[in-house]
Amino acid sequence: MNSPTRPTDGRQLPATLLAWIITAINVAVWIAMETAGGSTTGRVLVAFGAKVTPLIAQGEYWRLLTANFVHVGATHLLLNSVALLSFGRLTEMAFGHSRFLTIYLISGLAGVTASYLFTPGLSAGASAAIFGCAAALTVFFARNRRLAGAAGRAQLSGMLFILGANVVFGLVAPAIDQWGHLGGLVCGSILGFALAPRLVLVPGPEGEPPGIRKEPSPLFGWLIVPLMLIILGALVVGK
Repeated sequence: MNSPTRPTDGRQLPATLLAWIITAINVAVWIAMETAGGSTTGRVLVAFGAKVTPLIAQGEYWRLLTANFVHVGATHLLLNSVALLSFGRLTEMAFGHSRFLTIYLISGLAGVTASYLFTPGLSAGASAAIFGCAAALTVFFARNRRLAGAAGRAQLSGMLFILGANVVFGLVAPAIDQWGHLGGLVCGSILGFALAPRLVLVPGPEGEPPGIRKEPSPLFGWLIVPLMLIILGALVVGK
């Protein structure tokens, strides 16, 4: 499967450029938080944009986005960075830059929105966005399981196991923001169905085996993006 790249000035963007940029932003924010007094300190978390239900209710809706770039402690940052550079990079390679960024950001918004609606506590982290990427990637492998071959089927099985294990772990670990994870998971699944590219068998030259070409999702699939934003906005304002 060819990596989704786009020509620019005679060169091609790295296939996973955005996943690395987002990881770098998360690290930079964490360093700034440590400098400001510690990434586990409540006042610092609030100042840097963590999800705080009363403040969002008062109109600080920007926290629905910024909470995805705030992490509580080095371990939290490390775990999410590893997951992002795993699931995120695979999603960017499979979906392309613009679709990956859309899935990541809107899944993150959906996760924080679900957390805002159903849990009162402070929360932060990229987990919801990463769950969205994992869900979208699962849809991609499921849709293309025939042409993806044994490797694709193995990836699909692995993704389903990881998602299931994380959901179960979230149910038994009280510190995990399960509603945030579920919000990202549901949103990523929907976006995956709308934006997942299809793998198409292409006849090769005479005497050569056929190849596989990746066809982007239809343009009308993008209509799901404003629809989801409207729904999320209505849920937040209507609480």
